[in-house]
Amino acid sequence: MAKSQKSSTKPQRQENDPIYKELITAFLGDLIQTMIPTLAPNLDFSKAVARQQELYVYNKKALHGHKKFADLLFEVPTKDQLKTEQIFIHIELENNDDLKTMQTRMRHYFYLIDLKYGISNLIPIVLFFNQKGNPGIHTERVNIGSQWFEVSSFSFLQWGIGNDSAENWLTANAKPLHAALAMHMQNKQLSTQDVFLKSLEIIGKSTLEEVQEELLIDYIDSFSKLEVKTKEQILQQENQGANQMIKRWSQRIAEQGKLEGELKGKLEGKLEGELEALVTVAQAKGIVLEQSELEILKQKGFDQIKKALLLIVHAQSKSDLNILFQS
Repeated sequence: MAKSQKSSTKPQRQENDPIYKELITAFLGDLIQTMIPTLAPNLDFSKAVARQQELYVYNKKALHGHKKFADLLFEVPTKDQLKTEQIFIHIELENNDDLKTMQTRMRHYFYLIDLKYGISNLIPIVLFFNQKGNPGIHTERVNIGSQWFEVSSFSFLQWGIGNDSAENWLTANAKPLHAALAMHMQNKQLSTQDVFLKSLEIIGKSTLEEVQEELLIDYIDSFSKLEVKTKEQILQQENQGANQMIKRWSQRIAEQGKLEGELKGKLEGKLEGELEALVTVAQAKGIVLEQSELEILKQKGFDQIKKALLLIVHAQSKSDLNILFQS
């Protein structure tokens, strides 16, 4: 039973990982200001450097090692020019494992990063996009040793985003990152539509570079729990009194719809062309195709029409084509 669950969740993790990483990398400052507000003002995020995430684990029994990769690892300098102190920030983006599993994993990562870089100023963070973390931001402490004697302890920060409440973060002081992460949160007091609109309003009020703005829009579009048609209806209703960001979003949806419509038109035109060729070949062989039969082929799609064309070329009578019209 456990194996089947693992196989079903891993693809989602692999699919979403790059999107999560891009978001957190672009808004690292927002994340640290949210999770460690006393530290953030002292760090220069404009000079943050992404460090190599490849770590090496030595296996004594097998007499060889294997590679292990951290999700994100940043080196961030302090703003104090008199100090050369660097802060390392390690972030794991979790969509599968629970808190207990991550306690062990984060402890291993801490030792491996320390061995590779020889650092002491390491801040470990786990972001739970699933619903397996504790809601809100907490410090998790892991005791190392036995019930009789504690050898050492290890702590990391965790944010149970998937179990958090969107209304707690979509406030007047919300940061752009909060708007994106709200897509993963629980809607206890706000409707899904309210979360969608409030997130757009937050982005619209923020001073962002165009690249960051586009990233947030794409993220919300990808993870919003609303259907496309529902989004369009909401935007039409809100457009008159909405802010500039919602108007831009509305235009974006319209442009996407226009492109999808053009593509659909081209495909339909291609289908009609193939059907005409099909009818021409059939008539040349004295076979008459009814309109209802052509509709069946049209519904089956372009590839099926191509196969029908090849079949008609070799058909001796209409009875040879019966297989084409079977459901």
